[in-house]
Amino acid sequence: MTGAPTRTAAARSGRPARPIGVRDGLVFVYTEPDSTRRRMVALDTRTGKQRWARDISGSEPAALFTGGLLALTPDHSQVIALDTAGRELWRTSEPAGVNCVPTVLGDAPYEVCWEGDDFLDTRPFTLVRLDPDDGTPRERTPMPEKALALGAVDGRPLFLEAETTEEVYQAGYERPYDAFLRVAPETGKVTRIPLERALRGAATLVDGVVYFVRTSGAVTAVSATSGKVLWELTTDMENLSAPVVSAARDEIYFANRFGRLLALERGTGAELWRTDALDDPGDIATQTPPRVLLVDDAIVATAGNMAFSVNPDEPTEAGPAASPVGD
Repeated sequence: MTGAPTRTAAARSGRPARPIGVRDGLVFVYTEPDSTRRRMVALDTRTGKQRWARDISGSEPAALFTGGLLALTPDHSQVIALDTAGRELWRTSEPAGVNCVPTVLGDAPYEVCWEGDDFLDTRPFTLVRLDPDDGTPRERTPMPEKALALGAVDGRPLFLEAETTEEVYQAGYERPYDAFLRVAPETGKVTRIPLERALRGAATLVDGVVYFVRTSGAVTAVSATSGKVLWELTTDMENLSAPVVSAARDEIYFANRFGRLLALERGTGAELWRTDALDDPGDIATQTPPRVLLVDDAIVATAGNMAFSVNPDEPTEAGPAASPVGD
């Protein structure tokens, strides 16, 4: 089934707006007023009007945790926590020579730290659990080089272990991963869960399942507790976003860079529907990763310069209604 997305809210700006999440009647997004700055912006979910904005680091993502939002300061020196009204709650302080970046695992705040001036991708690191009330460092867990944070299962952080840490410089290379690493937050102990076989692609953890999405459009669903493959599907939609899952509908949604949406059955991976591309996602569509999330019952996505939403009850019915959003 094909058709044009039904956009109940849409916007275009000169720079991409990328969603972070939704809480307390607000949608949190990134905007980039120019090539050197990134801002975290809070928009009212009813009106689309901006409630507040704050500059953050352009090199690291922000994320929601149980106490608010976690981000890196614009000078990249400290992990900072904000409440949903934009007020600072706390910030971390590590010794000189230690670099840290924020991450949220299982709704809990963490930081990933390493010593020296090299990039994180070139060395082992330490996972540090932060007290959500005041940011005090708690358990510290050494992790191997190129381990990839996925999220948490039953409150336990989950990482992917790389099959090889060697660099391969070739177009389209996707690193193979061969195991999950599960961390006990109370002790920092790591349990290794081997995969059935090495898997490649961008990995996303949702409700105990890890979805590996390759640039070719292939999707593989794997149990996060056993490492077993649950299903695989080869689509013809390249460059898919990370998935979101509707538990109420038992469906998985993806967007691609040209604004096409794809819905799969959660349990089997069978295709349910897809939409046509947007008429004009903008001239940055090929350079901007697509994003998708759920707001109440609507599928909200970004592609290129365009943000849009689709009603999953009528995914292929036309009827866009646009409104401007400032930088």
